[in-house]
Amino acid sequence: MKHIVITGIDGTGKSSVIKELRTKLNVRVVSIWDAIANSAFQSKEEVALHLLQLTTNDRVRFMSSAYQQSMENSAGEIILHDAYFYKYFAAELAYGADEELVKQEMKKFNIPSKVFRLMLPVEECIKRKGEHFTHYECGLKKKSTENYLTFQKKALKKWEFFNQSDWVEIDASVPVETIVSEILESL
Repeated sequence: MKHIVITGIDGTGKSSVIKELRTKLNVRVVSIWDAIANSAFQSKEEVALHLLQLTTNDRVRFMSSAYQQSMENSAGEIILHDAYFYKYFAAELAYGADEELVKQEMKKFNIPSKVFRLMLPVEECIKRKGEHFTHYECGLKKKSTENYLTFQKKALKKWEFFNQSDWVEIDASVPVETIVSEILESL
């Protein structure tokens, strides 16, 4: 089974790329939201409110558990991961999560066959999101362009925590079709 990851900070176009890849490949897409959709939570907003009540380290555990539950139902030759744990753990490290805890949680996940990281300046991500931010994306502060920019830049620095030596970085400023072509050529 191949585990292919499409990751990047919020607003880089992961969902758009995955949607297009899904039409080209016979794949199962796994997202943290799969497990949450089958939980007691009624909406993403409820999840967001719950996350606000947790400590940073408890959020790491919650997200790790939710993503692992999502993966339990995954089957197929190729599994396409939406963000994987990278985006969430980078954010939690920016919030001050314990690095040793994050390392322990990372050991619970499969090593991906291929990781594609969509790269885009935070300022461009803001334009794409059109100010549709969450509190989580804004550093658990008021939803605003300034808070989004500040927190995403802080979280971006935490991506260095992951071993990216064999990752493929893709310029996310190009059209989705170009990104998808580049990914397909690399598989």
